Amino acid sequence: MSRRMWKAISPLIATVILIAVTIAIAAIVIAWVYGIFGTTTGAGEKLQIFADARLIIKQDKVNFTVTAKNIGTSVVTIQNVYIKENATCTTPSIKVDTDSTNKQLNPGEVKIIVAEFNKDSTSCSLQPGTTYTVVIVTGGGQAYNVPVTAEQG
Repeated sequence: MSRRMWKAISPLIATVILIAVTIAIAAIVIAWVYGIFGTTTGAGEKLQIFADARLIIKQDKVNFTVTAKNIGTSVVTIQNVYIKENATCTTPSIKVDTDSTNKQLNPGEVKIIVAEFNKDSTSCSLQPGTTYTVVIVTGGGQAYNVPVTAEQG
């Protein structure tokens, strides 16, 4: 009976191959986490919300203003703005830089988003000094939460 001798790869080569595979997998994971391969939604829609948000309570309405910058690769359209803690406040008008017809931010643009909520005695009761979350919803379905403390105006 003849016996064949099978040789395995050397431990040094096996170690080098394992290290190379581990580095390749780590590089793929890091690239995915940092968005090198693009966003998962494919929209390229991204807003940067600045910390200058104001929620001013007036006699007949509530004004919300905030500065936003489109840091994505596609045009962002503002679809809706609402106060998370008070669903009874309706939004009759949304403006982007005083323009109520064009609610878009092109890539790289910085604009002021203004929302005027109707206020009456039975609904939309906000208290000065209370922090609310105002949600900005874009055409691509992204929602941006903006915490803001209400003030009397």
